[in-house]
Amino acid sequence: CINKMAEELSGVETLRTDFIANVSHEMKTPLSVIRNYGTLLQASDLPEEKRIEYAKIISDTSLRLADMVTKATEYLLGEKNTIPYRVLFVLLVFGGAVMGDNLAWDLADTFNGLMMVPNLIGVIALSGVVMKITKNYVARTFHGSTEKPMYSAFPDVQAEQEARTDVVD
Repeated sequence: CINKMAEELSGVETLRTDFIANVSHEMKTPLSVIRNYGTLLQASDLPEEKRIEYAKIISDTSLRLADMVTKATEYLLGEKNTIPYRVLFVLLVFGGAVMGDNLAWDLADTFNGLMMVPNLIGVIALSGVVMKITKNYVARTFHGSTEKPMYSAFPDVQAEQEARTDVVD
């Protein structure tokens, strides 16, 4: 019974890994298309018919990407749980359509700024560790210290990296 459960869990893990790999690829492809055609649109000598063609490709690709995100959300959360997401999406699209450009850019700037808060908390929390590793590096590299390199603040990772370094040397 335990072996069967282990096999099923292993199968689920394989499915999860495959799903993540496929979703990653399927999302990167349209993003590359959007980025590349966006770059082409910036050419000042681009004929108007090409500009319209490229804008349509960007629009179609972004719709495909939005559909993919919706399907992934349904898969991960279940269709019933995606209803609040859809309502929020429609409200935000409507809000974006009726608000002025300046407000839209101000909101975008605000949310981009808010994304840095978790990173800032992480930097502050890890600043002591970063300082120790940096001081070790500076002492060895610029001051000729013979102390052993500090690869990590975690003893198990440090030991693993030291073992790898010993094999290379």
